[in-house]
Amino acid sequence: MIGAAGCPAVFEKVGKAVDRRSVFADERITHKFLLYKIAQMILDSPISIYDETEWIPNVTLELGIAKGFECKACIAFDPTKLSKDVPDDIRGLDRIQYLNLADLEAKLTKVLTDPA
Repeated sequence: MIGAAGCPAVFEKVGKAVDRRSVFADERITHKFLLYKIAQMILDSPISIYDETEWIPNVTLELGIAKGFECKACIAFDPTKLSKDVPDDIRGLDRIQYLNLADLEAKLTKVLTDPA
């Protein structure tokens, strides 16, 4: 599981609970170009989760890489923050819509334990 920008503590807690490790690109030092390193991490992960609440460009780029490689990925989004909905470009993608960190934790756990 990759927890992109967002709530690393929640991703870590849920990862431990469901016996999956959260991976963040800034934790792994390599000699590779950052975007290459991230792309490889996406390819190596069974699922990637991208928090698009604040519409951060690099998170959106990482989501695009995952979708381009047809990797399993979904969006996390808090509609009480900056915007009431994700941008039109990604509105049709599966997403975890949450209202607070406890809600995000519960929904991440469900997504990561659901065999579908």
